[in-house]
Formats: sequence, C-alpha cells, structure tokens
Amino acid sequence: MDRIAEKGGDPFRDYSLPEAILKFRQGFGRLIRSSTDEGIVVILDPRIVGKWYGRHFMASLPECPVERVEL
Repeated sequence: MDRIAEKGGDPFRDYSLPEAILKFRQGFGRLIRSSTDEGIVVILDPRIVGKWYGRHFMASLPECPVERVEL
C-alpha cells in the first residue's frame, strides 16, 4: 500500500477495493455454485447502495435477480 501511495496511486481504490471485491465474489460463489442452485444472499451493509464503490461489488456478481428492500 505504501508503494502504491508513493507512485501516486490510491491504496484504497487500487488495492483494498479489488481485494474486497474478490473476497465478496468468492463468498457468493461458495453459496451459489451452479445455475440449478437456489438461495438468497442478503447484504445488510448500507455501503453497497450508499457508496460509489458499491456498484463495483454488485457488478462483480453473476447475473441474478436483485431486490432492494428498505428497512
């Protein structure tokens, strides 16, 4: 992260975010493995819709129905 910053990059955008998205996608993949699998994944973290980077998390998932419910 220090090297990224030294080269003028953004450690969050260039390192932390891609790592977090990869882990998010892997976790989803461990739950839903094939097109015949069924289930529900609930994301309770409001950053998924409230922060600019939330769309990157959602875009990393395979195509599936998405329902947004306000609590």
